[in-house]
Amino acid sequence: FAQHIHRGVDPSKNPERFLLLSGTLSVDFDDGQQVVSAENGPIEMKIWPETRHGMTAIADCLYIEYRVTHFDPANSDTEPINV
Repeated sequence: FAQHIHRGVDPSKNPERFLLLSGTLSVDFDDGQQVVSAENGPIEMKIWPETRHGMTAIADCLYIEYRVTHFDPANSDTEPINV
């Protein structure tokens, strides 16, 4: 999951929502890293627009990304960031 931001134009990315069902992720934000683990049950994550983030799986992960709109790859709300 490369470093990127969402502008928040797409309602599904304002905020972006994940439900981590299993596994462990390292989430890299502007102000540091956070380790998120579903070892004790599912974890919901919310990432707000204009927040730089990227994720690395530490252990095999299974997650669901909530969407309220259909994904349109020709009109993506995602902007990659080179770090």
